[in-house]
Amino acid sequence: MPAEPAPEPARTADLSAGRDDDAPEGGATADDTAAAPPDRIAAGEDPDVPQRDPKAAQDPEGTESTESADTTDAPDPAPASEASGTTNAPTDTTPAPDSRAVRPRRGARGWTAAGAAVAVAAAITAGVLATGGGHHDTQPAARSAPSDGLRHTAVDVAPGSCGAGWSAAQKPRAGTQAFDLHNTGPNATEVYLKDPKTGRLFAELEGLAPGATRSMTVDLGSGRYAFECLQEDTDAVTGPTVTVPGKVPQGPSSLPVTVHDLIPPTLDYQKWIQARMAELSTDTGTLNSDIDHGNLAAARRDWLTGHLVYERMGAAYDTFGDADSVINGTTTLGTNPAADPGFTGFHRIEYGLWHD
Repeated sequence: MPAEPAPEPARTADLSAGRDDDAPEGGATADDTAAAPPDRIAAGEDPDVPQRDPKAAQDPEGTESTESADTTDAPDPAPASEASGTTNAPTDTTPAPDSRAVRPRRGARGWTAAGAAVAVAAAITAGVLATGGGHHDTQPAARSAPSDGLRHTAVDVAPGSCGAGWSAAQKPRAGTQAFDLHNTGPNATEVYLKDPKTGRLFAELEGLAPGATRSMTVDLGSGRYAFECLQEDTDAVTGPTVTVPGKVPQGPSSLPVTVHDLIPPTLDYQKWIQARMAELSTDTGTLNSDIDHGNLAAARRDWLTGHLVYERMGAAYDTFGDADSVINGTTTLGTNPAADPGFTGFHRIEYGLWHD
């Protein structure tokens, strides 16, 4: 039998270096393809079974995407020719894998991305610390967006700063909007938004207490506007004039009521009160006659008629002054009404008609 050809000497893995910069850029060498991934060694797989790393040919810089948790070098395997134990056995020409775990390197781009992430995180942390972790503005309307969807403008309405906060710097515009009026004065204030030339009123707010803030909602058209602040015990103060540009029609408005405007309705009211006084005098006279004649049923009926006339006279109560307590006063709770000399008028008669 002819002699078998001598086997080709097995190639041994280059153990002097793992996957490093000696590999040509853009390709993979036999040593690269024979290197056993660290995760296979950590998982207990046989390092003698070669497995080509698909990422080896895709990473031109020879970098790993993630770091291996196991960085301990594995023992060097024996060359394939020594492991066979005989020279007559068929020779395995597959390169012996380099099972030594290779410490992955982080490429320049990886370090750049990591540095940028750290810088962003540091900037965010510094920003939070600089602001104290939150916003502590005492003006709620300025801190967050209003829920009504309207444009809000903070305006001071104290006598010394009436209208401060609304000017050309805020770029006034037409449309429905809200002014958050803040009273920094010592007394309650009335506030009006008016046309400084014609005096027409577009909005008003009354009884704004010291230190309080309330919203005034108004539909503004193009034109000139100014706030007027009328605080108790002070003269009215008109703030700076603000021009709303454009050609938008102005919203509803009215002229302020003057003393002359009040004269006609006041005279009409006086005439109405005089007629009620005559009616009251007649009804109380009838009630007095019923009592004198001892007609209890008629007295109870006529008492109610006369008392309703007095109750319906409304604002005229103040015109009687102290006489009102004599005509329609009540007694102190817990006392005997019949023994109270100050208990007079309608309610004293009522007590007698229904209790005596």
